[in-house]
Amino acid sequence: LFKEIRKKLGQKLLVSDLLIKPVQRIMRYQLLLKEILKSTERMGDESRAIRSALQVMIEVPQQANDMMNVGRIKDLPTNVHQLGELKLQDMLSVSDPISSKDSKDIEKKFKERRVFLFQQSMIFCDEIPAKDKYSSPNYTYKYELKINKLQHKEFKRNKELFQFTLVEVDAGNTRRVMCQCKDDEQYELWVTNVNKVLQRQMDLIIALTNPTAALQKDPRSK
Repeated sequence: LFKEIRKKLGQKLLVSDLLIKPVQRIMRYQLLLKEILKSTERMGDESRAIRSALQVMIEVPQQANDMMNVGRIKDLPTNVHQLGELKLQDMLSVSDPISSKDSKDIEKKFKERRVFLFQQSMIFCDEIPAKDKYSSPNYTYKYELKINKLQHKEFKRNKELFQFTLVEVDAGNTRRVMCQCKDDEQYELWVTNVNKVLQRQMDLIIALTNPTAALQKDPRSK
């Protein structure tokens, strides 16, 4: 029936062209929930469930965009599903890994790179700019730091310069990477998320080596 009407009216678009795609619907749900939240708060009604739903609608498009970026990483030596949950990704000024302890040696080699913070690893990539306004940038894998090899005590932070330093120790070999953020907001976001990932790794080690201590630390066990 639709085909007959389409031919009669001289329309070239198919049904699929006229329907709103799921990703477009999500953005509309977000706007709708914002309006519902405003009305609910004006009436003084309970809005906790609506706030929760709105937060989901805000996070879903962001997570989808993040994973699309991950899918554009070239030469990634590891299966992306083995890296764990993606916590954060953004452009940072970073150094190449070096063994020297002299920060001046590191600072001379800063480069703009896309950094992906996963639960199991930090991936550092070069960005290949988009060819035009209709395409997206791609990324070339350069190196990574394993979260379980990073030294929590060596996680150095410099709030004044918006910098933090990561130290990886693997089989006696030490590598240092310094990361430079563009402002205080980006710095706090990265430092907080890196610290959470490192702390989770420490908790896992404690749980494996000393289960009793892990249970005592877990508030759910009390």
